[in-house]
Amino acid sequence: CSQDMRNHPMFPSQGYSWLFDMKIGVPHCRDGFGFLKFNFDAHWYTPLIQEYGAILHLHGFFGYITRLHSHTIPYRELFHIGGPATVRGFTYGQIGPSMIGSSLGSTKAMTATVEIRFPISYDGNFRGMIFYNGGSGWDTPDAAQLSSTLLQNNNFDFRHAIGIGLSMMSPTPIRVDWGFKLDQKRRRNESFSEVHISMSQAF
Repeated sequence: CSQDMRNHPMFPSQGYSWLFDMKIGVPHCRDGFGFLKFNFDAHWYTPLIQEYGAILHLHGFFGYITRLHSHTIPYRELFHIGGPATVRGFTYGQIGPSMIGSSLGSTKAMTATVEIRFPISYDGNFRGMIFYNGGSGWDTPDAAQLSSTLLQNNNFDFRHAIGIGLSMMSPTPIRVDWGFKLDQKRRRNESFSEVHISMSQAF
């Protein structure tokens, strides 16, 4: 179920939208995939400085997935928090369970975004943004069967970043975000920031 009360589908300046969906993976055999997945996603927009076209955007997400009986959850259905579509300033799946630097995917996830958007060009083709992103993914399936010395970040660990971004709609829709980790000093072997180039409108 969902509701969309935004005043524009692509460039909303006021209103809200929310979506709650559920997905069931019905197993076809004894050793096949079988899972139940829930997602809740919500956005809220309001004018911040009308004479400059600045918009305040709040975005929250929560996800949960569980296996049905002893069946397997597909890797692509797990949550991989970190990256341009979830928490900017981090690499794909960096804020969640990993092993030898590779994302394992989590069964629980949440993200939060506070963003200020503003037009740069008069026609609205170029838009800028200042953002705060935070989130966490935790509890990977089959953690008990994995080596405790190699498994990392399996518990809830909220991480966050701030950054700036630029989007262009034509001739080709593209978005560039530069996120800076707020808690990088207490981590080893991590870059201070990440640059994301994408052609999606995730936020």
